[in-house]
Amino acid sequence: MPTIEVKISDFESLLKDTVDEEKLETLLEKVKGEVKDFFRESDSVKIELNDTNRPDLWTPEGIVRQIRPAKRSWSERYPFFDTSNKAQYHVEISKEVSTVRPYLAACISRGMTVTAPILDQ
Repeated sequence: MPTIEVKISDFESLLKDTVDEEKLETLLEKVKGEVKDFFRESDSVKIELNDTNRPDLWTPEGIVRQIRPAKRSWSERYPFFDTSNKAQYHVEISKEVSTVRPYLAACISRGMTVTAPILDQ
């Protein structure tokens, strides 16, 4: 099973709440995860994820995105799912590439500063 190491402070920042080992264990049940090691003094937690079909959960951001709605009574609305808006950008792909790469995924990410701790995870 995949095991990830996460900074507790990063996890709490994303969750907008503090966690102890017991609370984290309860939250991780929602993603089929378990706390393997919890070290508050070194700001580190090892999380084992028991669902290998969900690689989106192999990051603290993915875990928090899955458990955050369970902490409140409403779901987050993502504006990029609104199809009434006309796209501001487009990607042009050469037809010759279609046999080698028949699909494309792209995104524009804004509002986040990439730091060394983020890259470490």
